[in-house]
Amino acid sequence: NDAITGRISSAKRNLQNLPKGRVRNMFIPDSGFFTDLDLVQIELRILAYLSQDKEMSYIFSTDGDIHQETADFLGIDRLPAKSVNFAMIYGGSEKTMAEIAKISNPDRARELKRLWFKKYREAGNWIECQEQLGLQNRVVTTLFGRQIRLPDASQENDSAVMRKAVNYPIQGTAAEIFKRVILKCTKAGLLEQMRLQVHDELIFDGRVVIPEGTSTVAPFDTPVRVHYLTRWE
Repeated sequence: NDAITGRISSAKRNLQNLPKGRVRNMFIPDSGFFTDLDLVQIELRILAYLSQDKEMSYIFSTDGDIHQETADFLGIDRLPAKSVNFAMIYGGSEKTMAEIAKISNPDRARELKRLWFKKYREAGNWIECQEQLGLQNRVVTTLFGRQIRLPDASQENDSAVMRKAVNYPIQGTAAEIFKRVILKCTKAGLLEQMRLQVHDELIFDGRVVIPEGTSTVAPFDTPVRVHYLTRWE
């Protein structure tokens, strides 16, 4: 775990870095079933809570599809809208958004960002405030109070620091929440069946019962999605 945000990470050749698809399908459970647990849109939920964005909070509280809501407002398909949503978590600059959402026209990227800020006003304000605070203080704080230092001017340019000022508290908080979910599962006696962790996902061998409380490890809902699989997907 060498990620500065505290997110569990890996390097070199290992299962965590295998892409989804046929390669993963080679792995089958000893018991006949995998239990797959993953946090549902945790980083966007964190952004909604940190910014107290009314529109985002309403969508999540009513079990809406935030990517489709964004798509409808921006006038684009759901998949690029999903990329735009996540681009905001990773800094929100037009360049970042264009890269993540695979938008070649910079004017189009700027327009989509403007519309996104119009729909999610409080989230947009929070992003802009974080960018400036990051430049001034060179440190950000996660929801649970952990401080993460940002690069100084001799290490990275302002735009890179601004992106990290937005992303680090979100990704750092997501790491803290996920580790709390792991602790819940460990205390419930599931450690021996735990086979793999991939980003915000846990894989158990066997049909396991996920313990209560995994959706309440933060001051806002942290729902988990559970699938039972005959092969890793």
